[in-house]
Amino acid sequence: WGRYQAANRPSKLAESWMNDDQGLPLNCCVLACAAGDEHAAALIVDGNDIRSVYTWGYGTYGQLGHGTNTNLVVRKQVIEGGQRKPRRVDSLPNNVIAIACGGRHTASLTRDGQVLAWGDKTWSQAPGPEPQVLATSASVVRCGRYSTLVIDSQGTASLFGVLAPICAPTFAADDPDAANMVVPKQTEVVATHVTDAALGEAHGLLLQKDGSLWGWGYNAYGQALGKVSGTSTVIRTPGPLDTAPYHSKES
Repeated sequence: WGRYQAANRPSKLAESWMNDDQGLPLNCCVLACAAGDEHAAALIVDGNDIRSVYTWGYGTYGQLGHGTNTNLVVRKQVIEGGQRKPRRVDSLPNNVIAIACGGRHTASLTRDGQVLAWGDKTWSQAPGPEPQVLATSASVVRCGRYSTLVIDSQGTASLFGVLAPICAPTFAADDPDAANMVVPKQTEVVATHVTDAALGEAHGLLLQKDGSLWGWGYNAYGQALGKVSGTSTVIRTPGPLDTAPYHSKES
């Protein structure tokens, strides 16, 4: 339920999408859901342990994985690449165990460690509009608005894409180093000994094997490190969060 577009966009898809018999298949179990700026994905499994990924919403950048020729007609208006009801991504294997949505891209993780991604490739966060292998030997995949982060079986976290390419020019005047954040990279190893992660539009957090949290990215409000840095609004490499105020000696 809810709107799958910003409030200032035309109200083409404001009504509920899935509350009828054209939604996800009957007699399936939903294992996971994810949502991006204007699209969503669901990972389901049937009684034979056959897994499928369904996507719906806007697909202008190929983030639905259905190809680029699907049009959505809403109130006599044609939306290129749109899908009103959940539709299966047929090109994916049947052993997907996790999914993630970025702003305009989507990623999936298979049981054998392959990360397949599709959608907007402007910042190298995905290979393109069709599902393609982005990484192998992976155990975790997470998406930010313009980025995809993969943690491999050894705990190495690699970032595909960038943090905050739209916001960077805004705060570059205060911190010239921020302008470097908009330079797209194919991949960048950001940390080791990582077990999990979360990405926002402009910052990221890493859970280390020792239980500590590390952050990096835009930190003007303390969102990356838990406190505002006195030297820069941009944290270029991950560092430990200042979590001491939230832990008592007894804990």
